[in-house]
Amino acid sequence: MPPGSCWAIVRGLLLAVRTRASQAQRLAILAIGVAAVVPASPFRAVAGGASGPIVADEVVRLLERESVPFDDAALRLAAAAAMLKAADPGGELLDADAVRRWATNRSVSCATQWPDDLAYVRLNGCYDGDAAELGGAVRSIATTNCLGLILDLRGAGGCSTTAVAAVAGLMVGEGGDAVGVRRAQPATTEVVRAVGPALEPMPPVILLTDRRTRGAAEGLVWALRGRPGLLVLGERTSGDGAAREPLAIGGGYAALLATGRYVRRDGEPVPADGVPPGLEVLGEDSASAGGGRVATAAGEAAPRALMHQIGGDVVLRRAADLLLGLRAMAAAWEPAEDTDGLTEAGTNAAPAAATDRD
Repeated sequence: MPPGSCWAIVRGLLLAVRTRASQAQRLAILAIGVAAVVPASPFRAVAGGASGPIVADEVVRLLERESVPFDDAALRLAAAAAMLKAADPGGELLDADAVRRWATNRSVSCATQWPDDLAYVRLNGCYDGDAAELGGAVRSIATTNCLGLILDLRGAGGCSTTAVAAVAGLMVGEGGDAVGVRRAQPATTEVVRAVGPALEPMPPVILLTDRRTRGAAEGLVWALRGRPGLLVLGERTSGDGAAREPLAIGGGYAALLATGRYVRRDGEPVPADGVPPGLEVLGEDSASAGGGRVATAAGEAAPRALMHQIGGDVVLRRAADLLLGLRAMAAAWEPAEDTDGLTEAGTNAAPAAATDRD
């Protein structure tokens, strides 16, 4: 890569993080960049003055004057990547290939109907690549006879609020609050509205999360948590809470940089320790799966086909167990009336849908 292109990347990144990186951070950035290319060198980046800016060109001139061998392009790319990390630890420097992949990433990894009328959707994240078809993909399997919808967001990320709006629309309906994004520059809160009609009838919904649930997927969980008929199950999310987007910086590169934070409808941001599940089930805790046995409405072992789909996934097993248990309770419940024609308290109240409302 020509040196001029590399410097365009560095300068573009400096512009992108100018309000986020202090002079001390930029000093550290240059030292990190040099160390990445010439780790054996005793070089230390030194500011020209207490208030003077760090001039990257001077670092290169110093290396040349001291005859320290280095790869010019690698030095500048390392400095750019370090600069981005100093401003945003979750940020990333994307090359041209990564930029193309990011633009075409698809949200849906798997959408299928399982035995016993369960619908299962696994998301890679919330991406623009298939945002327009996302709601339809879920509706196609969440039929009128759907016992319950399992939306698997474990390991999901992404940065598309368009995809978030499509998923939220399934739960809250057209025009409802999907998620909020609080921006620092300028200080505003953008409210993203849900798109598309809600599922009808609305089945019980279980969101599966873990410590790798991040980005737009984490914002989605935070926005939907506590809604009636919806349960978050698994582990806390990452707690990063940052709304990131790829920003072009020249040379075909882009900086994936935090430009805001996800907030729910009351303005509260994603908790620093992650969004808590309504029901905690640790992936490695096999005992939490109730011995690995999933019951059907008839109280028998789940059909082999369903068990084959679930495999050894204890979190998924617990989700299926809850949904099948709800159906078993509904089927076994026989409403009764007392001699005065009044419903008997405590004997025939309909079982409430699972929820993790605070």
